[in-house]
Amino acid sequence: METFFTPSNIMFGFGLLAIMFSVFNYFRNPQINSEKIDAVIAQRLSDIEAKITAFGSAFQGHIQSDINSFGSLNNHIVEVDKSVVKLTTIIEERIPKKRK
Repeated sequence: METFFTPSNIMFGFGLLAIMFSVFNYFRNPQINSEKIDAVIAQRLSDIEAKITAFGSAFQGHIQSDINSFGSLNNHIVEVDKSVVKLTTIIEERIPKKRK
């Protein structure tokens, strides 16, 4: 048993542990890095999705207000058209056309 724990054997054991740890880190570190990158990308995508949703709802609100504005504008045009017809009728009654 005394010959088993020699300094060279102990250094050999530490060397094996170091090699196993290095191999473990070699395969584990890229996995951790890729998981971090996936998490960052997922966060960015959720932020972009939230911005697109907010933009869509704001755009829908603007479209609805434009539709309401065009509806009231159309009503005003109809009223102006009726007024023009009335004025035309009044002018034709008061100022007769010249006949040759």
